[in-house]
Amino acid sequence: MIVNDSKSVIAQLRQMVTEMLNSKTSADASHHLESEALKLINELDVRQNKLKNQNDELVLAHSTAQQGLDKYLSLFDFAPAGYFILSKEGSIIQANRTGAEMIGKTRSNVLNYQFGFVLSAETRKTFALFLGKMFYTNAKESCLGIVEIEGLNPRHVQFTGAADDTGEKCFISMLDITEQKKMEEEMRKISKNLSSIVDESVDIIWSLFLPDMKVNYVSQSVERIYGRTVRSFNENPMLWAEIVHPDDREISQASWTQWVKEGSTVRECRIVRPDGGIVWIIDKCKTVYDDKGTPIRVDGFVRDITDRKNVEHERDQLNEKLLSALEKIKTLEGIIPICSKCKKIRDDKGYWEQVETYMYQHSDANLSHGFCPHCLEKHYPGYRMNSE
Repeated sequence: MIVNDSKSVIAQLRQMVTEMLNSKTSADASHHLESEALKLINELDVRQNKLKNQNDELVLAHSTAQQGLDKYLSLFDFAPAGYFILSKEGSIIQANRTGAEMIGKTRSNVLNYQFGFVLSAETRKTFALFLGKMFYTNAKESCLGIVEIEGLNPRHVQFTGAADDTGEKCFISMLDITEQKKMEEEMRKISKNLSSIVDESVDIIWSLFLPDMKVNYVSQSVERIYGRTVRSFNENPMLWAEIVHPDDREISQASWTQWVKEGSTVRECRIVRPDGGIVWIIDKCKTVYDDKGTPIRVDGFVRDITDRKNVEHERDQLNEKLLSALEKIKTLEGIIPICSKCKKIRDDKGYWEQVETYMYQHSDANLSHGFCPHCLEKHYPGYRMNSE
């Protein structure tokens, strides 16, 4: 230790000074040397104390560093991820306890073990490419793999690593993502089922990202109603507005303005199909917000209401006809001014018309002309006699 070395040096110096004092006979010289020796001894004592303090600090620092190292090694060993140091050939140089357990080994028998042996046949090539790429690029790389250990279920893992500065070894972390993969697979199944249900729907289900209005999702029903493919809407985000019937674009624009202000809207308008066909639709949409209140997308659905609109149009036409007929019936049921002599009828404007003209204008009845027996006998007696 430093303290022991300094004590030895001081003892030697004191001995030398004593010998020098004993070898001098002159009183003045002896006094001078003694004074110089005392100064030297004092300086050495100061130096000794300083070295002792430095030694104590070094001992404390070493103890603190050792404690930190022990904590680090403990964290390293029991970290949730496996950590490995591999050679360029893929053999294990060092591993933490978690890593050794993840590949079915212990720390004592994992050294120099070829890492690729624990991987499935289909992922060994991927891992070999990952390993080579790390040493080639000297950058952090990552890949996925499957660990297969006899007697255990396969485990999905994610590797992340980088080569060291020497280019002779690399540091790799291995994270078990089996549960994540299971959840992703379940989500894919759920998403597939939902997509199937949505695609079978007669309505168009759609979703756009905000603020760029790019397509998030459009169901296959868009091809049946709009006569256009899902791809066409992905390629042209403005197609939604472009296919609105020219006479309904003002209504459509007002609806979108309402959506911007209120976050939801409902519109009924006509769209023009590529073949020139006209389709009536009802389009309902609502804005979706994230946890911070920022709008992230707009979701909605479109329904073909052409049949309903046609029925409404036919109903309106029928109502008009019924109202018109009712008006005519009411006119004929009211008091009709008729001349006692010539039998002309006065209309609502004060004009006198023949009965035939008035009936034709105010009803759907068709009139035919003939003679009653009295008039026939009076005006055409010979005709009657001949007919008899």
